[in-house]
Amino acid sequence: MDMIEIDSVNGKKIRISKDVNYIAQPGFGTVRAGEYDGNPCLVKWFSREELERMGCGRQLRENLTAHLKQDPPGRSFLWPVDVSKMEGGSLCYVMNNSDLLTYRASEKEKETLLAYRSLADFMEQRCRFGNWISMVNTALCLITAFSQLRKKRYNFLHMTEDDIYIQAKTGRILIANMEFARKGGGRKADSDSNGQKTAEWRPTATSRMLPPSYVMNTKAPDRQAADYMLATLLFEILYLNHPLEGYGAASRPVMDERAMREIYGSQPCFSYDNDNQSNRPVPGLHNNLINFWKLYPDYVGNSFSDAFCQQVLSGKRAPIPLERWYHIFARMRSLIVSCPSCGTENIWQSGDQQCRKKGCDTVLKPPMYYDIDEECYPLFMGSTIYRCQLDPSSGLGREDFYSEEAGRFVRTRNKPSLQNTSDQEWTVVDPDGTERPLGFQETVNLTDGLRVVAEGKTITIRSKYI
Repeated sequence: MDMIEIDSVNGKKIRISKDVNYIAQPGFGTVRAGEYDGNPCLVKWFSREELERMGCGRQLRENLTAHLKQDPPGRSFLWPVDVSKMEGGSLCYVMNNSDLLTYRASEKEKETLLAYRSLADFMEQRCRFGNWISMVNTALCLITAFSQLRKKRYNFLHMTEDDIYIQAKTGRILIANMEFARKGGGRKADSDSNGQKTAEWRPTATSRMLPPSYVMNTKAPDRQAADYMLATLLFEILYLNHPLEGYGAASRPVMDERAMREIYGSQPCFSYDNDNQSNRPVPGLHNNLINFWKLYPDYVGNSFSDAFCQQVLSGKRAPIPLERWYHIFARMRSLIVSCPSCGTENIWQSGDQQCRKKGCDTVLKPPMYYDIDEECYPLFMGSTIYRCQLDPSSGLGREDFYSEEAGRFVRTRNKPSLQNTSDQEWTVVDPDGTERPLGFQETVNLTDGLRVVAEGKTITIRSKYI
């Protein structure tokens, strides 16, 4: 295999295949197989022509080099390990060998690599989620990643759907856009480590992920811009459509830079704006959005209506914070139930409801319900109570916290029971007030009025929906 050999800023050798059959093509650059210091790795490569087109090649390299002194915000980020010296005007950086995405020669591991597909692939229906649970896990994993990014004070200067990679079966994500993750932000100029003002920079292409004020160059990226970007990505995960793309985008003969600046910058309008119907989705073109908008519960659609209302788009009101999104998606996951007859997933909303699959007459009737705080959930056998339902704030940003199981509803001697699957002892409070401990893997039979104190929250069992 013909290889290019480049020296890195750390004095090591980076070898990259000249083969044009690259592994992936994010928004900018290409991800290629390579070797770093004699070991297989993934390398993100930018050609001279591409850097010239971006208009910020020098700043991009300086930004990547600064990242080498920092630990990655979390496991979802393909963080730079080393950066090449400029070679013929081109540039590359070595990505950390994430345990989720490494390149090896074996066919099995190549299949694992290919299991990650870009968000753009999902939106263009070249692949789909394994189920609704994996889709919601993708949203929760993304929220976790943005929380980690915020704690490290990074903001993205640019983002596309080609920069987000998703494992359809698990909902795991990878973000391959670290060249545009910049420390600080929020002003026209930031300060470097010596206190000197550093000029703002960005690629010349418009990013439709960022708020209108940023698209129109009136504001630099900050925490609110990150919250807006998160809302946009979450909308695309659920509805497979950009929130501002409806009739306005469909009526443009060419989606050039001028049109993009109008749609995402100077004339933004949410496709389901409550007060303005001029940008509604177009049947035959935006069918995913039309169908899914009716399918998800009202509180989900209402949250996105708030996220992209004119007050937010104009900058008069802050975007929805990630903590609220975390709660919305954690709740939504706990309301997804499979039909016992046909296996179709349904999002339970209240009381008894018929399976959504056409021709299936099964009525989804929970045998019991359970409350956590003021939220009521259906109690189906096999369903899970997650730790993020019990303690949503303290674990936000911790790896895999959104998927950690705390308890599970099972049948014990043909009776519905709750099993403690956490590492903490719980307290059972019987309807008569008697208290007793519930240890790991232990179960308690469910009765109306039973309470279980778990990790500071009270789970109350009810026979009727409230």
